[in-house]
Amino acid sequence: MFRKNRFCLKHTKLLSCLILITLIVCTPKRKGIDDDGFILLLLQTRPEPGANSVVSLRRIDTFNFTGICLDNFFGISAKQYFQTMNLQNANSDWEKHILSEQSCSNLGFRLSGPRTQSQSGIEYSTYQCGTNANPCSRSLASSMGFLL
Repeated sequence: MFRKNRFCLKHTKLLSCLILITLIVCTPKRKGIDDDGFILLLLQTRPEPGANSVVSLRRIDTFNFTGICLDNFFGISAKQYFQTMNLQNANSDWEKHILSEQSCSNLGFRLSGPRTQSQSGIEYSTYQCGTNANPCSRSLASSMGFLL
């Protein structure tokens, strides 16, 4: 009798191991997380009050400037973009970068084309000034810290 129980115990362990291995091998694989969608979901932020646009202005000569302005961000806020690009440390006598509470069109910039989208999914609208048809305003240059 003792021998019979010992035989059953060995077969029960073997059978249990085979069932466990079968479950592991035959279980359907989980699909991976949609990384791009997940990153976009994490990046989607509410606009921060006080920062609607990123403005960069470069002095061409004593009274003329050329500039670019970015707003209508999707995937990141204007402030986060400004900090990520380290623009606060890129100011000089010839080039200045600021965050503005106003939209680019309210600052006198003209839309320069369709929305831009980076490879990481960040979207924004790009505006320009400084062309003959749309010169950058002196009041904008002065408010950004240029001496006129």
